[in-house]
Amino acid sequence: MDQSAAEQGLLKRLQKGDLSVFDTFCLSIETQLFSYVRHMLKNHCEAEDITQEALLRLYVAAREGKVRSGPRAYAFSTAHNLVVDFQRRSRRNSDPGGQVQSPSGPRNEASQSTEQGILREEIEKALATLPETQRSAVMLREFGQLNYGEIADTLGASLDQVKVWIYRARKHLAQVLDQDGQFIGEQARGA
Repeated sequence: MDQSAAEQGLLKRLQKGDLSVFDTFCLSIETQLFSYVRHMLKNHCEAEDITQEALLRLYVAAREGKVRSGPRAYAFSTAHNLVVDFQRRSRRNSDPGGQVQSPSGPRNEASQSTEQGILREEIEKALATLPETQRSAVMLREFGQLNYGEIADTLGASLDQVKVWIYRARKHLAQVLDQDGQFIGEQARGA
């Protein structure tokens, strides 16, 4: 059974009140959804809240028969919109820098290995240099593991536009990261 048929079956069972199937579905996407939100926000606590809110909204919408695309795409689309709203509120309510910093602590999995942490920071620097649409598209693909059609639905764009965004993002990342994943920045483009 392919993923879309399985998701349609999930929606039918959920509309009939089968909560266990929704729990199983949430367990299957929660880590990827959280990872996507966490990389967009750099704030562990807000990422947890937004992930849970997106799953709650999916549940309510699915029970009411309002989920038109697959539930996976719906959850990522909802999470993406919540992230954008949070970022807008943060910019209005914070200092001009507006960057929300990540709390450190034992729950931050990226800090388990110093080398992995440094590499992740370098990649995040490179991702931050992308235009918002390209960054969202590539992160939905890499962290959310959504297919191009699901990304198009999530971002409200055409399939062709998503392909262009991801192509340009990957090309740009290849220019600003060296072969070891170190951020070399814009100055290396002409070199």
